[in-house]
Amino acid sequence: MERLARLAIDRPRAVLAVLAGVSVLAALGLTRFELAHGSRVLVGSDHPSMVRLDRFVETFRGGLPELVAWECSDETTCNAALDATSIRMAAQITAALEATPGVQNVISPSNASLLLESSDGFAVRRLVENGELPADFEALAARAYHDDLWVDHLVSSDGRAAMLYVQIIDSEPETYEVVVDAITKAVTPFEAQGQEFHLAGNAVSSIISGRSLAESTNRIVPLTVVVIAAVLFWQLRTLRLVLAALLSLGTALLWTVGTLSWIGWPQDSILQILAPLIMIVGVCDSVHYVARAAVLPTGREHPFVRAARDTGRACVLTTLTTAAALASFATSALDTFVRFGIISAVGVVYCLITTFSVVPLVARAFDGNDERPAPSTTDAWWRTTLPELARFTKRHRRSICLFSLALVAVSLAGAARLRVDTDWRESYGEQSDEVRWMDFIRDRFGSIDTLEVAIRLPTAATIYQPEQLRALAATLRRLETIDEAQRVDSLLDLIRRVAPLLGANQADDDGIGPGATSNAETIELLGFDDPDTLANWLGLDRRDIRVSIATRKLPHTQRVELIDRVDAILHESLPPDWDFYTTGLVAMDADWIRDVQGTQLRSLPTAFVLVLILVTVALGSIPLGLIAMAPTALPIAVTLGAMGWLGMSLDVGRAMLAAVIIGIGVDDAIHLLDAYRRRRLAGLSLDGAVREAVLRTGRAIVTTSVALALGFLTLMASTWQTISSFGFFVSITIVTALVAALLVVPALLYTFRTGDRP
Repeated sequence: MERLARLAIDRPRAVLAVLAGVSVLAALGLTRFELAHGSRVLVGSDHPSMVRLDRFVETFRGGLPELVAWECSDETTCNAALDATSIRMAAQITAALEATPGVQNVISPSNASLLLESSDGFAVRRLVENGELPADFEALAARAYHDDLWVDHLVSSDGRAAMLYVQIIDSEPETYEVVVDAITKAVTPFEAQGQEFHLAGNAVSSIISGRSLAESTNRIVPLTVVVIAAVLFWQLRTLRLVLAALLSLGTALLWTVGTLSWIGWPQDSILQILAPLIMIVGVCDSVHYVARAAVLPTGREHPFVRAARDTGRACVLTTLTTAAALASFATSALDTFVRFGIISAVGVVYCLITTFSVVPLVARAFDGNDERPAPSTTDAWWRTTLPELARFTKRHRRSICLFSLALVAVSLAGAARLRVDTDWRESYGEQSDEVRWMDFIRDRFGSIDTLEVAIRLPTAATIYQPEQLRALAATLRRLETIDEAQRVDSLLDLIRRVAPLLGANQADDDGIGPGATSNAETIELLGFDDPDTLANWLGLDRRDIRVSIATRKLPHTQRVELIDRVDAILHESLPPDWDFYTTGLVAMDADWIRDVQGTQLRSLPTAFVLVLILVTVALGSIPLGLIAMAPTALPIAVTLGAMGWLGMSLDVGRAMLAAVIIGIGVDDAIHLLDAYRRRRLAGLSLDGAVREAVLRTGRAIVTTSVALALGFLTLMASTWQTISSFGFFVSITIVTALVAALLVVPALLYTFRTGDRP
């Protein structure tokens, strides 16, 4: 770092040219920048949950629908869910969406089938036929209000709310964008008339909440800049140095986002915190570097070159430890965490480079206009307080160590109670449209999520055979006994409705005929008159059967219990040569939480070991390396322990907490121990080296910690509760790490480093 700073001072034009060239290249990459949302972006196309979903969507022509619901009352454009106004509105929305690329089909009250008796057995009727309401519309609507295939699916049981289903051809993020925009555009004219719509589904939640998060993050970045600038000015009291530090952070951020774009990685929901994170973490090197340069007198050697010599080694080490901790997320099975770990580690390294190039370059430009502040009462307070703090830790070293051990023991007991879960209400925010919409659909239609089961018959079997249908019926009856299952839908619902209309007198209560021929007639007649409906429940080769288990939003533990119970029933009830797999929102959410937990379990020890090795090698001492980890381990244990005792769960943001803090929290200890080691090598006693180290680094340590804590607190302005809680807990943990660095590290040095060796 000293060489880089010297280059910036001695050859400013060359360094400026290189910095400008790299910045232009990064800026060009921004033309490739893209936001992307959805499960596929987060988990990756090769993830087992996405492979199962793709197979399911291909087999059943969609499968995970987007929901559009509305309610009719005296205050809206319609009076009842199936009145003429509501049905015409449904027909217009349906037509617009059916013409949208990426939409497989749309099922709504305007085009859904009603099965009625006829001279030929049964007839398929609809509330809109040939673009018009039929002459017997009122009678058909009255029939629909009592049709089991309609109630709680297309119309609420009280007859006031209606819903349409949009089947999407795939789960690609581009398709999600197109379809959600089409839904929004289709309902807008009716919203202008006073009708309110409630949307739900994987695509809707991903796109709308993702856009809301991006807008929220864009508002946070300026706030973060203001907070960082204020903290820097409080420490440095020179505007030019504050601007130099901010310029270095801005350059590093540009390089980071440019690199992300050139690689071709999208900015997903997790990467929304990239910009604030890089700016907040990156400021630490600038504070230590600039603070040291600000107190050095002008001489033969430029102060920023000498400051680089004094702080460069520690800054390199803190950058490496932070980058290593962040890179530990690359061990995740989820693509989003892999991208986050790699690009954030790269961004932190960029911050180190720009700190020791941009900052001295700006300082060189302002030579002769020094704004170096005169000594103040604040400076005197630091010079008095910091040595006194070192003496305090020496007097109470044993008490501090014992208290820390007791605190860790209690915290570990609490941490053992932690569970990983995602509260969807917290994630979106209680006041968000997403929560309001899902509450509406849940209250009117009873369920919001589904666990989808795809059953595959063996080659020799056919769904027409009575024994196969009876095995399916027996399995469904057992599935209906599960407490969490509010409704179980399948092909048998259609067969039960059609068989009596065909006069199948020999059919049993499930509508299953005595032979394969009669069952084939029932199923194929239905497919002939209503192919879209049948295709949602039966594969083209008639060997793939879909079962949809509707449920409310469940906590993770109940999701897992539901999936385990369904798996057990399917294994016990289905013939042994039948195959099956589960997918749908319930299964995908369960896989997501499981892999988030796996990410934490892998990234935390990986980060700890990597950081410990780096610190030990850099400080040249195993004891010093272990001491350096104390200010990191203690606050993590306390924070996780407190959450455990309070009964809080680890959501996505909180699960990232420990690994991030390992990389950031150790920085204070590194700067302090590096200064201590230098003083010991210079011949100072243990007591003198500790006091000098605390005096030399204490103010910068406090400043960086305050900057970090306040910077992360700005994330609480996010409307996304996952980001907000991440910012809050990181801030609290950083403050705890600061206290540990100033109290526990000196206490450990006094307790275990009493010899003459450094």
